Amino acid sequence: MSALRELSRMLALVLVMLMIIAITTAKPRPNVTENQYPISMALIGGHSYEEGMRPWLVSLQSKTEIKKILGIFSVYRTYWCGGSLINDQWVLSAAHCFFGENSAPISVGSWTARMASTHLKPSIKERFMNIVGKIFRKMKWRQWNVKVAKIIIHPNFQINAFHDDIALLKLAHPVPTHIHPKIKSVGLAHQGNSQFPENGKMCIMSGWGCTESGGTVTKHAQELKMPIMSNTECSKYFGLVSTDKICAGFNNKAKGICRGDSGGPLVCPSPYGWMQVGVASFTSKDHPENSPGVFTRVSQYRSWIDRVMRLNS
Repeated sequence: MSALRELSRMLALVLVMLMIIAITTAKPRPNVTENQYPISMALIGGHSYEEGMRPWLVSLQSKTEIKKILGIFSVYRTYWCGGSLINDQWVLSAAHCFFGENSAPISVGSWTARMASTHLKPSIKERFMNIVGKIFRKMKWRQWNVKVAKIIIHPNFQINAFHDDIALLKLAHPVPTHIHPKIKSVGLAHQGNSQFPENGKMCIMSGWGCTESGGTVTKHAQELKMPIMSNTECSKYFGLVSTDKICAGFNNKAKGICRGDSGGPLVCPSPYGWMQVGVASFTSKDHPENSPGVFTRVSQYRSWIDRVMRLNS
């Protein structure tokens, strides 16, 4: 019987490999319309990158039924935001992401955290490999789409002014940060460290936001190198920029964050590895390609982050 089971397993593996080859070598059909995703804040002037290079990046996705047609067909409203994995069960994002129409809170149960992929939605190959991964217990082949169990908004958040625009999400279960090559947490800037990063330092923002002003979110994650801009210079664009924020980006360079990037991480190289210093908050509504991005400064909230995770462990 054991030999028969092993033979069945080998035949299944051969079939799987043949299907993988068929999927990966198939040519795209002409005249097939690409799916368009609803708008949420990729990066203008950014570029794609290899799977696993930014293993802390999380796509936060909400799908909420808003009505039924003829009592049968559901109509959904979808929201997208970025986030960063800061340990095996917590994601850091922007508070404004979790408020929808008329500033009403979006249901916690509607949110899913997608990680270990640069695709906004699973590709055919990823869906197939997820099945294979479950059959053969190969964790690195599986898709990681985890339900959000809890959303904690900073108590002083003001949606109209974007003050204290930061939130923590607790996942329904831990993810394998220590053994999965494409799921890793990112380090956080230390509390009160206003000296890092220095003005002009090149840091990286990554996400699925629009690639042109007025566009929709992109299907593949992109990244953009952005210099840190002083708050004094940044204030010329947005009025007074307080010390709880950090700015990064360019002036009239056709580069910047865009709709769909909200909540995503701004990370900088440090002697200890990549360090998250900002959470994407806002930019110019009309000309994001010619304006810097404003981020919630992580070092101003590190104590709050640590306290929330400790009290909700």
